[in-house]
Amino acid sequence: VDMNVITWLGIYYVKQEMYEAAIPFFSRASQIEPNEVKWRLMVASCYRRMGAYPQALKLYEEIHHSHPNDIECVRYLITICKEMKQKYDHYAAHLRKLERLQEAQVNAQPRPMGTVSAIAGGPDNSPGGGMGMGMGMGMSGMGMGGGMSGGPPSGPQGAADV
Repeated sequence: VDMNVITWLGIYYVKQEMYEAAIPFFSRASQIEPNEVKWRLMVASCYRRMGAYPQALKLYEEIHHSHPNDIECVRYLITICKEMKQKYDHYAAHLRKLERLQEAQVNAQPRPMGTVSAIAGGPDNSPGGGMGMGMGMGMSGMGMGGGMSGGPPSGPQGAADV
């Protein structure tokens, strides 16, 4: 089983807005990698985009039950509850709590001091001369590509809502 092919096909169908065709690929990916929540989120996203809100809501709720701290899932629960005119206050409160927790974790992490070349004086022998090396590089090659070539996408994205 080649996860790259399964993922590629699922994303291709999503990009073509053929959500029903994408679901079996993301379902298979979730069977192969059961601990990877993004595959189930992709299935739920397909249901939502198809307008199959009850199936999407049920799956988002199942995901939330097994992964209560998944911010993306909570955000989609809020979205689908709004679309279905259902109450979502409890999800909104939980989302605020998760966002505060996430921010506290980010703020608690130690800040890097820089690279070895920055400490040694960097290429121009000034402090910090090597800091920031590589920043912003490589990002253009990540994700789905421009989508303008007419061909299928180049690979999976981190977010479940492709």
